[in-house]
Amino acid sequence: MTLNLTDKALFCLNYLYHYGFFQEEENKEQIGQYLDTHEIPNYRFVKEAGVDFFVQLATEMRKLWPTGEKDGKWPWKDTVSNLSKRLSTVWKIRNLEGYTIDECLRAARQYTAQFENDRKYMKILKKFILTQSTITEPDGRIRIVNESKFADILESLPRFVPDESSDVTELSLFEQGELI
Repeated sequence: MTLNLTDKALFCLNYLYHYGFFQEEENKEQIGQYLDTHEIPNYRFVKEAGVDFFVQLATEMRKLWPTGEKDGKWPWKDTVSNLSKRLSTVWKIRNLEGYTIDECLRAARQYTAQFENDRKYMKILKKFILTQSTITEPDGRIRIVNESKFADILESLPRFVPDESSDVTELSLFEQGELI
């Protein structure tokens, strides 16, 4: 077998060989002989940290809310860390699996567009995502009530699910900035 492989390709070939990727005896024998005649470079695998869905969504949602404070008391935006935790909680409570970041941002844009001229009744971002309140029952038990204007809007938006036989893979019902 005459190959001229880079160090990285040689490392990958060795890895695949030792983890049983090659099953046919002829290939296995040829590759084994090839690896025996070459010095295998030493690399290590490093898990790459990807951007979490909720962190990315929180970052994008923050861009839609105004800066400063509502009524001079409460910040319109919270930290990405706190917002992503609230988003994660809403996803679990309301079982929102399958929504994309674009769909979520469309829901947030729909909400903020209502308050373009007057933000008096607009919720701060963290309260838009999730509001938790407690209710004391007549028998003394305490019940936690979770409300999410964000989830309400998101669930009410029309969704496009592409037909697998169709060439269309994405459909934007409303372009950003388009007047309805």
